[in-house]
Amino acid sequence: MRVINHLLFTTLLLAFSGRVVAQDGILISCADSPKDAVLTLPAPLSHWGGVYCTKYGHAVAAKERWIWSFPGAFAPVHLPAQMVRKNPKEVGNTAYFKQISLEPLVGNAADDAATRINETLGTRSDSPVANAYRLTLQNQDGKSHVVLFVQTIDEVKEGKGLWGLWCNESCKDGMPFMLLNYEGVGK
Repeated sequence: MRVINHLLFTTLLLAFSGRVVAQDGILISCADSPKDAVLTLPAPLSHWGGVYCTKYGHAVAAKERWIWSFPGAFAPVHLPAQMVRKNPKEVGNTAYFKQISLEPLVGNAADDAATRINETLGTRSDSPVANAYRLTLQNQDGKSHVVLFVQTIDEVKEGKGLWGLWCNESCKDGMPFMLLNYEGVGK
């Protein structure tokens, strides 16, 4: 799973790179999206990210003043509806999300999500979980992305972002990424 996701990330990295996206004409209008395309994210995910329509299909990615990045790689994270391992095609609005669900995790489920992220990162946090969620994005072909999001009480107090784990359905393995909040910068 990790190798497949890495190939997908690398392939789509240039196609979805912040300001370059607009300059290179990657973004397209969502107006021609199919009627069953979901174009908005549920709260609180809508605070950190958005659905973007691109030449390569729809993608969920960081909202303005937020950065989603792999630790150490400084590579942006995007969750594309066109789930290919390499060479994405210009499919426009025909690759889209038909279902987006964000489930709050509490108790043992929240602690388990935090443990999975910490184990994947090789870290340990003594701070209890403040917020945890499981995101499932299903595309037009029924294929899914799953992401766990976790924020500790210390991260909330310090005004920091949160962590995500892009994983398979069971989330036994995955790729961690950070969601960094720059909303207060430059205002």
